[in-house]
Amino acid sequence: MKGEMDARQIFGIGKRFIGLILLMAFAGAVVAGVISYFFMTPLYQSTTQLLVSREAGETQELTEQNIKADLQLVNTYSSLIKSTAVLGKVSEQLPFTAPEEELRSQIKVDSAEDSQLIDITVIDSSQKNAVEIANATATIFQQEVKTLMNSNNVKILSPAVVNDDAIPVSPEPIFNIIVGLAVGFMFGIGAAFLLAYLDTSIKDEEDVRNLLGVPVLANIPPIDGVKEELASAKVGLQEKEA
Repeated sequence: MKGEMDARQIFGIGKRFIGLILLMAFAGAVVAGVISYFFMTPLYQSTTQLLVSREAGETQELTEQNIKADLQLVNTYSSLIKSTAVLGKVSEQLPFTAPEEELRSQIKVDSAEDSQLIDITVIDSSQKNAVEIANATATIFQQEVKTLMNSNNVKILSPAVVNDDAIPVSPEPIFNIIVGLAVGFMFGIGAAFLLAYLDTSIKDEEDVRNLLGVPVLANIPPIDGVKEELASAKVGLQEKEA
């Protein structure tokens, strides 16, 4: 085991320790499943969608300049949503305790490229709280745009709603179990090679060749009855001496 191993030796180690490898793979999957189902808190996601449009009275002509202006507003508004001016008031308005920094970490603002739509996505351990945070953020942001930007061009296109059949976005038990299975399998292989490396006993002629680097000239099989004859002779000798 001290030298380089060929494919046959590697296969032999895997075959020899297959029970250990499968056991550790199974253990990894079980541990991942138990942690996913019993120790990880389910997280729910809710999204409110906003539309940034041109104000009434402004030209609605879709010129390149107007489109660029609208897209710049989307970028500005995306940053404004997570500002203290908005989240500070959201924190005060919510019926449950939600510090501003915590809200900032829960809220994700997305806008597709070249789109005037803004998605406010909230992740929380309570689906109801996630819905309230998303909608409160959208409403207060809409109000703040009127005050800070002197503009009324934000519309709530699709408010978040509570869904009784909502599935948590995290954890993902099946994915975690597969990862646990793979990790356990790899640890099992590592343990098998470590045990094989530490095992210096000679088991067959292949080990003799690998250890001494010389060919095996003969292989003497066990001779039936030799052990019994030796044991019988030893007993007879002891009786004679007695």
